Amino acid sequence: MKYTDEQKEHIRHCFDSFCKKTIRYQAINLYRESSKYAERNVSFEEILNESFLEYGKCDTYPILQYHFEAFGYIFSVNDYDLGKALLQLPKKNVM
Repeated sequence: MKYTDEQKEHIRHCFDSFCKKTIRYQAINLYRESSKYAERNVSFEEILNESFLEYGKCDTYPILQYHFEAFGYIFSVNDYDLGKALLQLPKKNVM
């Protein structure tokens, strides 16, 4: 069966319209699905550190701590920079 130019143009137009509708509704479905996914799931970046402490345990090793004495008490510091700074102070200035 041979189609006229007008019929071919009409077929092309109907096919283009069908493709556009299909793509549009597929995009709508994907947006809905992604919004539902975002409502139900939380990324790790959004979870606060307090929540991590509830579900896990952080190890502290005595070798990584800096110990110093002040006012007759022994204190431990986990921070590297602060520990180095406190160890460099003379004993009478350490608080």
